[in-house]
Amino acid sequence: MEAFLSLPPSRISASSLVFRSSDAVRSQCAPRRRYKRASRLPLHTPDHWGLAVQEPEIESSEEGCREQVMDFLRGEGISGGDIDQLDLPLSVDVVRERLEFLASIGLEKAHILRYPVVLTCSVKRNMVPVIDYLDKLGFTPEELPALLTQFPMILYSSIAIDLTPIVDYLLGYGISLENIPKVLLRYPDVLGFKREGTMSTSVAYLVSIGVNSRQIGPMLTRFPELLGMRVGNNIKRKVDFYRGLGFTKEEIARLLEKHPYVLGFDLEENVKPKVECLLQAGIQEKELPSFIARFPDVFELDLRAELAEKTAWLTNEIFLRPSDVPRVFERLPQMLVINEKMAGEKVKFLQGAGISAGDIAKMVVDCPQILAVKLEETLKPNLAFFQQKMRKPLSELLAFPVYLTYDLARRIKPRYRMVERKKINCSLAWFLACSDDKFKRRMSVQFMEAPPQAHTGSAVFDEEDDDDDSEMVEDTGDIGDGDGYDSSGSEGGEQAGQASVQRKDSTSQQASSR
Repeated sequence: MEAFLSLPPSRISASSLVFRSSDAVRSQCAPRRRYKRASRLPLHTPDHWGLAVQEPEIESSEEGCREQVMDFLRGEGISGGDIDQLDLPLSVDVVRERLEFLASIGLEKAHILRYPVVLTCSVKRNMVPVIDYLDKLGFTPEELPALLTQFPMILYSSIAIDLTPIVDYLLGYGISLENIPKVLLRYPDVLGFKREGTMSTSVAYLVSIGVNSRQIGPMLTRFPELLGMRVGNNIKRKVDFYRGLGFTKEEIARLLEKHPYVLGFDLEENVKPKVECLLQAGIQEKELPSFIARFPDVFELDLRAELAEKTAWLTNEIFLRPSDVPRVFERLPQMLVINEKMAGEKVKFLQGAGISAGDIAKMVVDCPQILAVKLEETLKPNLAFFQQKMRKPLSELLAFPVYLTYDLARRIKPRYRMVERKKINCSLAWFLACSDDKFKRRMSVQFMEAPPQAHTGSAVFDEEDDDDDSEMVEDTGDIGDGDGYDSSGSEGGEQAGQASVQRKDSTSQQASSR
């Protein structure tokens, strides 16, 4: 160092004396450990030669640039929070470019303020690669902003480390590639999970209680929030509660396969109070599993209000006895959300066909689905075929009102033609309330049992006859829609109108019991 300082000024280049930081000054000026800190060095320093150290000017320049950037952001309405602590670029042009790009992909100021770290993301190194990756996954221009506004931190993610492993994990569970955008839009938090954490344990538990592993993909597609639910303090507690209501293990597995969102309802604040409300309304405890399995959307309703409203309507407009109302709810839980005006049109139609109000009330108790099927597509043509083609007495229809809900083209007409061709005189229930296989056996020459004769009394058929209602019309178009747990909005969700309007093996039991 002394030799260096002894050189004549003409031999010293200015570049060799440009120091970028105080550490650099100390490292070049301070002798090794035998000397004290650079502040006590001899006067042989760059200033001694008349050359200025550039560090203070650099610091001053950086502060000035940073202040310009902050002024620019404040002018754009972005300030406060953690923005002052961010390591932002010192160029207003660079920050402006990032703001413009964020705006072009749908992120507004409110989203940036919620996650200001996106301002530190490079457009070329971070944002563009992530957007390209999402585009390859199938996100549409409309879906992309929706994801980014919910989960702006995705722009700060590494494709190789953060995104690809999670997407591969979801694909491995059976979620199709075309459904990946749907899953991420509904539950973007999954992008922040660890594969070996909650996601694995929740899926493993579902399989352990009997859920078909092939159904895991469809379940997660409809309700990906399952991946974020802990087993011990969430899923298992709810499963145990349903077991206590009378669900078998297999029934719970089927319930979750069809309606996985039931696990999203809060147990203490939602499920338990509404189960108690159903019991108070007269629903039998033994019917609760069937009721919930067919209409899990009951947990989304203002249940007390709906029960009061529909009970008043059924008693005042349909003239049901109060004691019969709970039985109607048990047989058609979706009655809680039925469109009263459209259901009233069915009642008027039946009255116009010559059926008394008292008989209509009995038909509704036996088969409330007649208020749910479509008037023009099902009820009218079925009744017309009964009156004009079959020409049976009205008493047979009153004894077997479920006839009005069957599919005319696929079930009633083909079977009636065979019965007529063989000149068999039988009740409606005998040839309709059975499976296709059983009906074929009855029509075969080996079938020797005499069919019950059509008469004016109650329906005559065995409980075992009604082992297949697959042809019953399930398009309950007049039942109000009910969304499934939308944390999704379910999409997401499930529709009450899509639920089956008749429980398997129940039609004959209900009719024969009267």
